[in-house]
Amino acid sequence: MKSMYKKKYKLYKPLPIPTKPWENVSMDFMNQLPEWNEMDTILMVVNQFSEMVKMAPTKTIATTFD
Repeated sequence: MKSMYKKKYKLYKPLPIPTKPWENVSMDFMNQLPEWNEMDTILMVVNQFSEMVKMAPTKTIATTFD
């Protein structure tokens, strides 16, 4: 039995295609790694245009400013 209160599905809108490098990036942390020089986390920044990845070692307690 279908519910009449169920929302209607909409079509997905594709993400815009970047036109130049570093225009659209994504970031992620890899944490809980073995400690090395007081660093135990890796910040990964991915360029969506060329799929280039930059990695930076950091600490778990890193803030946005860091």
